[in-house]
Amino acid sequence: MDNIQRIIVIVSLISLMISGCASVLKLKPISFHYDEISKKTTYSTRDLYLIERNVPPYTLKLSVSKTCAGNFVDCEPDYYELMFYSSSYPGFKNYLDFIADNDTLYLGSTRRIGSEFDMSNVNVATTMLAEGELLDLISIRSDVFKKIASATRLRGSLGSQSFEISYKMRNSWRLLFQYDMLQTLREY
Repeated sequence: MDNIQRIIVIVSLISLMISGCASVLKLKPISFHYDEISKKTTYSTRDLYLIERNVPPYTLKLSVSKTCAGNFVDCEPDYYELMFYSSSYPGFKNYLDFIADNDTLYLGSTRRIGSEFDMSNVNVATTMLAEGELLDLISIRSDVFKKIASATRLRGSLGSQSFEISYKMRNSWRLLFQYDMLQTLREY
């Protein structure tokens, strides 16, 4: 049963990464992907580069997604998924929090993908993640996500890495919960 859950998580991550790539190529703020097997549509934002530096080499980026039942049907989910991608892992713990305006929102620990797999064996994780690359996943309640997406000033930290996400950078996040999201996507 545990292997089946890992496979489901890995397949979901791959579909999120593919839909994220599609949004970059089409330059849409949000991409969507319908999964024929689960009969669900996943909406994902483009990656936001939170940290990108050459010395020492390190990248931290974030995308947000929501899943709806049916094909191209908008919904109000109970939870949104935050997916952090990091490369050249500097050794921080997977603890996440945000300060939305002056309100600190402790989101707790994330599920780390990459470190719990035996990367020497050939599996989906080895084709998806290279050495030193990790994915951190966290589900947050809809009301908390809306507070984070709408805050005037948003600062965050994942372990020892701190970052700030401007209001403009979060435009696609707010689009995820707007009633006219589908119409806006069609206009792009």
